[in-house]
Amino acid sequence: MRRFALVLFASTALAAPAPKPRVTWADWVGEYTGTLAWTSCTAAGATKTTIAIDAIDGALSVELARAADWLPRLSLVEEDATLAGVQADLKVVLARPKANAIDVAIDLESGCRARGRLVRAGNGAACDRLVAWARVEARCTKLHGPPLEPKLGNKLERCEARATALETELVDAGCAPDPDPLIGVRGMACVSLATTADRVMQCAAISADMRARFASFARGHVTGAQHAPDAASLAEAERHCASANQVIRRILAEHRCL
Repeated sequence: MRRFALVLFASTALAAPAPKPRVTWADWVGEYTGTLAWTSCTAAGATKTTIAIDAIDGALSVELARAADWLPRLSLVEEDATLAGVQADLKVVLARPKANAIDVAIDLESGCRARGRLVRAGNGAACDRLVAWARVEARCTKLHGPPLEPKLGNKLERCEARATALETELVDAGCAPDPDPLIGVRGMACVSLATTADRVMQCAAISADMRARFASFARGHVTGAQHAPDAASLAEAERHCASANQVIRRILAEHRCL
């Protein structure tokens, strides 16, 4: 019986799915090079190109000028496992099929579109994160002390420890989001609003542009609670969070996403 129990325990443990690795901005930030296939375009962009994903002062964006000089820099929002940017008649979606690679989808209302897989240079998982966090640090104006990684050089030693220390510094300074979006959120109404904002980002029935607007709207109220200087201000922020939560939940209900 004991032998059977051990075998059953071992087979159950082997069958358990492995936890998904935590994906942070360091898994996205950097320059990606590859080939794009353009179709139905009056003026197609470059076939072989490089695009850059960067985090500047706590906001993600993608620079597309090298893909086509008529494409703008786009702000990005996280949508499930992708990054998306919308501006006027242009939509860009970036997916991450594996480490150091992105699948690019560029669509315009005219029917012009581009598809392709681009690759980021790699030095090993931990060192890739270190290089990416150093790039985030170099572009963040919220830092006032000397940078932790002013020069990486070719000898990337102790990458794991250095990447972790750098990520912590950038999160604390507001250059990158906390891995746990509810850490530091004050007030139950604002915690509830943060959860509702997550549901908005997962609701495919709402357009990407509207999802980004609702998420920004919610983040603004949650941030107000985090920085409330006194109890009265926090109570006022809580009232705003509760009101905003009602509005967004009503929209979610109309789109059957609750």
